[in-house]
Amino acid sequence: LDSNAAQDFNTRYSTSSLILGKYLKNTLGNDFTKKVRDSLYQDKPTTCELIDAIISLSRPQRDSKALDSIITFNFDGLVEENLTKSSVPNRAIYSESIKYSTNELAVYHVHGYLPRSGKISEDTEIVFSEDAYHSQFIDPFSWSNLIQLNKFTQNTCLLIGVSLTDPNLRRLLDVS
Repeated sequence: LDSNAAQDFNTRYSTSSLILGKYLKNTLGNDFTKKVRDSLYQDKPTTCELIDAIISLSRPQRDSKALDSIITFNFDGLVEENLTKSSVPNRAIYSESIKYSTNELAVYHVHGYLPRSGKISEDTEIVFSEDAYHSQFIDPFSWSNLIQLNKFTQNTCLLIGVSLTDPNLRRLLDVS
C-alpha cells in the first residue's frame, strides 16, 4: 500500500476517521494490525507530559487509596513501559482471559493492545474502524463494555484525551 493512499482517500472523499479506518483495514487485510503498530512506534516514542502525569497519579500514596486501574482507548504500551520504568507493577489487560494480581495496576486496553514488540496474535482486534465500533456497540456484554461500566459505576474516573464522540462510551456513561 502506498504510504499516501490513506491521505489521498481522505482528501478525495473528505470522510470521517472511522470510515478511513475501515478503508485501511479492508485495504491492508492481514497486515492491518502490524501496520498500525509500526505507525504507532515508528518515531520511537517513550513518554510525554501527559504520560508522566498519569505515572505520577499511579504511584501508591502513603495516606490515600491507591489508583484502582487505568482504562485506555489507546493501543500502545507507553503507559505500561513507563509504569515499569517507575517500579509500579502493572498488567496490560486486553481480553477477558488476562488476569492480574492484587499488587499489579490493571491497565485496561478496551479498544485493543499493540505492544511495541513481540508477536501479534492473528485474533488481535483493535477498535479503529466504523465496523469495529459497531461491533462493540452491539455487544453490551463484551468484556470491554462490562469493565468500563463497572469502573464508571464503582469509581471516580478521570477522563483524559477522550473526545466523547464515541457513541458506545457515551452510552456507557449514560447507563452508569
